[in-house]
Amino acid sequence: MMFIYTTCENEKEVEKIAAALLRARLGGCTNWWPIRGFYVWKGRAEKVREVALLLKTHERHFKAVEKIIKKLHSYDVPCIVGWKIDKVNKNFGSWVKSSVK
Repeated sequence: MMFIYTTCENEKEVEKIAAALLRARLGGCTNWWPIRGFYVWKGRAEKVREVALLLKTHERHFKAVEKIIKKLHSYDVPCIVGWKIDKVNKNFGSWVKSSVK
């Protein structure tokens, strides 16, 4: 199992990306929540409100998920990070596995 994390400009964008990923059966479910960001972009410090998105999927889908996020995302350089999950309860892991293509 793998979690893939990205940040979005707003809730409308996160819902559009989450819906596309689930329609493509690239994830079992998503979660999102408001966050605050602080970063340097083009030499300027930026302080923003964003929405974080977490997708539960399988490692083999990372490239396909990345492609959809890049296509639908408003940022020039979106954060797209994946990490393997080595411990998961059996029932949840089985459900995620059955939910993706």
